[in-house]
Amino acid sequence: MHSSSDNDKPIELHVATGDDGGAHHRGTHRKRTLKAAKAVLTNWTTIDCTIRDISETGARLVFGDVVKLPEEFRVLTVMTNTIVPVRLLWQRGLTAGVAFTGPEEAVPVHHKAVTGPPVPPSAGDI
Repeated sequence: MHSSSDNDKPIELHVATGDDGGAHHRGTHRKRTLKAAKAVLTNWTTIDCTIRDISETGARLVFGDVVKLPEEFRVLTVMTNTIVPVRLLWQRGLTAGVAFTGPEEAVPVHHKAVTGPPVPPSAGDI
C-alpha cells in the first residue's frame, strides 16, 4: 500500500494563456507604482527604465526602447538611490519581469554619479 506524503501531491503546472505580465507565476501580489529606475549592467553601464509594479519578491520594468537584458543584473531606484540584484524571469517587447535575488542596498558613494553627469576626479585622486 502506498502512504500519502507531501511528495504525492500533484504538481500544478501554469500555462500562459494571455499577456498577464507574468501574474500566473507570481507568488505575491504586486503593487502598482511609477518609479524612475535604471537597469545596471556590468561596469555600471545603465539603461533607463520605470518600475511599474513591485512586490516583496520582484518587479515589472518598462523600458523606452527594446533592449536585450542579461539573465542577471541590478535595478537602481533613482528616488531612493538604492540598488537590488535581480534575475530576469521574462521579457516581452518593452516590458520585463524580474525576481529580487538579494537585499536592497544603498548605492556606494563613488557610484552616485550614475544618476547624473559624470563627476571629474579631484586633484587628490590623480
